[in-house]
Amino acid sequence: MGASGDTLKIVLILPELEEGGVERHVVSLSAAYVARGHEVWVVSRGGALVRALAPGVRHGTMPVHAKNPLTAAWSAIALAKEIRREKWHIIHAESRVPAWVAWWASALAGVPWGVTAQSCYSCNAGLFPFRRADFVVACSEAVRRHQEACQPGLSMEVIPDGVPSPGLSWRGPSSGDPVTFLFVGRLTAVKGIDLAVDAFLELPEGLPPWRFLVVGDGPLRENLENKVRRAGQEGRISFLGFQQDVFPLMARSSCLIFPSRVEGMPLVLSEAMAMGVPVLASDIEAVRGMVKESHALVSGEGAGLWAKKLEEIIIKGAPPPLTPSGDFGFDSMVERYLATYRRVIEEKAGDVSLGGKAPGSEGRPGREGTNERGEGRGDLC
Repeated sequence: MGASGDTLKIVLILPELEEGGVERHVVSLSAAYVARGHEVWVVSRGGALVRALAPGVRHGTMPVHAKNPLTAAWSAIALAKEIRREKWHIIHAESRVPAWVAWWASALAGVPWGVTAQSCYSCNAGLFPFRRADFVVACSEAVRRHQEACQPGLSMEVIPDGVPSPGLSWRGPSSGDPVTFLFVGRLTAVKGIDLAVDAFLELPEGLPPWRFLVVGDGPLRENLENKVRRAGQEGRISFLGFQQDVFPLMARSSCLIFPSRVEGMPLVLSEAMAMGVPVLASDIEAVRGMVKESHALVSGEGAGLWAKKLEEIIIKGAPPPLTPSGDFGFDSMVERYLATYRRVIEEKAGDVSLGGKAPGSEGRPGREGTNERGEGRGDLC
């Protein structure tokens, strides 16, 4: 096959398809590939967003999230068998642990592979496969600088995560509604939801009516709900759980709260800017690299600092929407990835013809479906 204009068969691997920016990114990316006439196989441990995959996108359930080397090796063997049997062309991993599976499967199946770093990962041995990839992409300049500092000599291309058009614009709350703050994301410490809740609990009485809607789920949810209940603020702070379509809530909010401590290129921030939603965000490198202004950024982790900004918004109104600092277009991201795939496929074509039979292709297809979590000693990272 000539990779320059023919249909590509692309394997996308990520740990799971639960809520989260990376997961929604893969859902959108796979849909765009299929819409352009390519074949896509998404491999993950499964999750709520499997049903959000576009018609024509295949999903395979494997424990590719597991850090246990034996489980990762099993996944790689099963994946390689299926790749050889159906002649898939390229493997694209969207995280560290799946990068190990992709690397080993690539070697077994004789196809190229690559990885996208979606966050500033810890500098440890878990990043070793990055040095063996046919392409390595960072989702932002902040991630590229961090990962190249972790691995001197590693060269990464930056392809910003674009977002499809949300189809809605910001309108704000209806007349008579309270000032409405919104958080969208996993309820984890790295996302700063604990900081946001503490800040709202510090607000003084006597302010104009306000409410805080928390969209998402995660390990901190129960503790935070208990904290809100003990403070008697259940009427103002609501935990809505996972919502597949967050755009209507964003369109009707007064301000999106983004208190993350570490990020790669936050999808929800890109979506907010595309919709014109006002944002109050952490002053971290990834955010600074995405926006032109700093008027809506909060420096420091203290809940008191955030509470002061929240009180100001409740009294005076939300800050102007943030302006993107660059081109984070969705279509340009898709085309850059497809060009990267074709480049590495052509580079590998001298060794294995894409239309031919890869070594060992007589193997049986890999099994799908497992409940194995792969937990235990011998973690990959």
